[in-house]
Formats: sequence, C-alpha cells, structure tokens
Amino acid sequence: MQVLIRENNAQINVNIAECDVYYKRIHLHSILQNLITNAIKYRHPNRLPIISIDAEQTHNEIKISVADNGLGIPKGKQKGLFSKYMRFHEHVEGTGVGLYLVQQLLGSHGGFITVESEEGEGATFTVFLPLKEVPANNNNNH
Repeated sequence: MQVLIRENNAQINVNIAECDVYYKRIHLHSILQNLITNAIKYRHPNRLPIISIDAEQTHNEIKISVADNGLGIPKGKQKGLFSKYMRFHEHVEGTGVGLYLVQQLLGSHGGFITVESEEGEGATFTVFLPLKEVPANNNNNH
C-alpha cells in the first residue's frame, strides 16, 4: 500500500484517539487497507488524493472514519454499494468484492459500516465496532 500512496502522491491525515479495540488485528488491517486503497484508486483526476482517517471511542463502540476527496458515489447507487460484485467506476480495475468483504467481516463481529458521499466531492466510510468482543457467529448487520 505504501507504493500506491507514493505513486499517487496521496496525503494521509491521521487523527486517532486512544481506543480499546477488541477486534482481530488481521481483520482490522484488511478493512482499513481496502478503504484506503479504494480512496486512492477512485481518486478525482483533477486533484491529488487526500485521505483522512479518524478514530474515536464512544460509550459503547469504536468509530473509525476514512474520508477522501475522490470521485464520490452517486446518491442513487449508494444503496447497493456493499453488494457482492458491485462496481460503479469501470475505468478502475477491480472485482467488486472489497466493500462486500468489509461488510461481512464487520457483521460477523457485531460491527457495521456506513457511507456518506457526494458525487465529485468524495466519500466518507465509517466503521462501527462494538467495545466488547462479540462471538464470531453473530450475523448482526446494521
């Protein structure tokens, strides 16, 4: 991922508060890698990618946001965004399973993901993780 960041002159801003995360490190790494990689791949052609990663702990969950200044996602297409094989920007290589897998990883541990986006302005993906460890067979998808 560092090569991708360098090649695209991406700026990464990180603001992470101290959080008690009860989540498999490999899964959290995979989720963040997917969101950051997507932010770079779907960058706006007229500006360098700027990605902000913020994390905070509330009374019952960890909230991690990955925001970018990329292409954004049309409002009418956001509903199916986390479906398997869903793609909106065909000019970029991909399989359409990344966000689906992110949602599945989160859901299997009691978490969920949301998106806010304006076409041409970028997107913010927010991951919510429960503070307490949830059994891996919990399929609670919010």
